[in-house]
Amino acid sequence: SWCLGRARGAGIPSPEALGSGTWEERSWMIQTFIPGPTADEVPEANEETWRFLGRCLRRLEEARPAEDDPDARQTFGAKGPRRNWEGQLRLNLESLTDGDPLLPLNVYPLARQGEVRDLFSTLEGAELRFGLAHGDFSRRNVILSPYGPVLLDWGCATEHILPHYDIVETMRNAVDGDPDAAGFRAFEEGYGGFGDRMPQVRALRLLRAFDLVRWAIDRRPSRIEELAGSARRTFFDLM
Repeated sequence: SWCLGRARGAGIPSPEALGSGTWEERSWMIQTFIPGPTADEVPEANEETWRFLGRCLRRLEEARPAEDDPDARQTFGAKGPRRNWEGQLRLNLESLTDGDPLLPLNVYPLARQGEVRDLFSTLEGAELRFGLAHGDFSRRNVILSPYGPVLLDWGCATEHILPHYDIVETMRNAVDGDPDAAGFRAFEEGYGGFGDRMPQVRALRLLRAFDLVRWAIDRRPSRIEELAGSARRTFFDLM
């Protein structure tokens, strides 16, 4: 509900949270009903939907909460996004050794480990801004209501680097065709142009792919093969 409140406060059309809680250790939320089809059911709305999502990304960036916001800390954890990010970057840099478990998974070749380290190192000390990220921009999460598009599903929301995180996640989704090339161009147009952010987005995209494999090794072995394959494709696409 905090995410929805922040989004609505930033001028992003989203449902209103009417109530939330837990029942038998499961979280629940009641939201206002938004009539209309989802945008993926209306192919001719593809580019305009992605322009709308680009505008949403811009509004999220402009309305980022303070990193010490107590409500954000209650929602996302006490450490805060900057400390979480610094730990993630440090872990991935320190893992780049001859014994990196990503090597036997053929995620990347040892001979190019130095290139990966150089790319990740560009993020060290970079001036990065943190705030609320949606985490799952897609046409299926937009309702074309009689009053205009409405952004749904804040279940993947997190605190991360703005606007980079949502750009990276959108690029990951593009592998499955949503957005297509025209949709991604419209997404960038709606935001106002990604410009000089793209080198950092490139580094963050590879870091995110590698980090997901490391997470699977530690927490979800059943997904290792899937995420290693995705990281391998990302490596060869970017490098």
